[in-house]
Amino acid sequence: MLAFNMSMADTPEEKTLIEQLYNRYSQMMYKIAFGILHQKLDAEDAVHNTFINLIQSRSLSKLGAADSYETKSYIIVSVKHAAIKIYNKKKRVVTEDIDEHFELSDGMSVEDIALSAQSVEEIKAALSELSDKDYELLYLSAFRQKSTQDIADMLDLPYDTVRKQLYRAKQKLKKKIEEKRGVAV
Repeated sequence: MLAFNMSMADTPEEKTLIEQLYNRYSQMMYKIAFGILHQKLDAEDAVHNTFINLIQSRSLSKLGAADSYETKSYIIVSVKHAAIKIYNKKKRVVTEDIDEHFELSDGMSVEDIALSAQSVEEIKAALSELSDKDYELLYLSAFRQKSTQDIADMLDLPYDTVRKQLYRAKQKLKKKIEEKRGVAV
């Protein structure tokens, strides 16, 4: 990856700076990205994308020395943003079938099964109308079964903020489902 990134640089100074940044920060960048994404390849992509963004946006000229505090801070923020961007792209791609989370027992009547199927469709429709933030919170909580503290850690937000946002997201979902059913809210 280092050779590819260096080939994108225009000047020998930029190539030297990229090499210094890579040697000094790549492991730290990987750890930060992995902490957000929990996937090896995605974390590697986040590190790679950070270097590409640095080179393409001409941010290298704005950086100071490779070992300066400002450069380290800039690198940390950049890799966090790259990891979050990958996370956000993947969060909408649901690899699980939501129907699996609403399995029906064998003892149910045909009417119960039909009503449950209708409820699943109502929930899916209501979820699709929520904001990305609300959808993400509910998805992590309900389908990934993450605790409020885990979600707060993943999103780098205070626990109380996530708790309140999750409560509001649940209220919004409930309201949307009730509106679809024609129930007075």
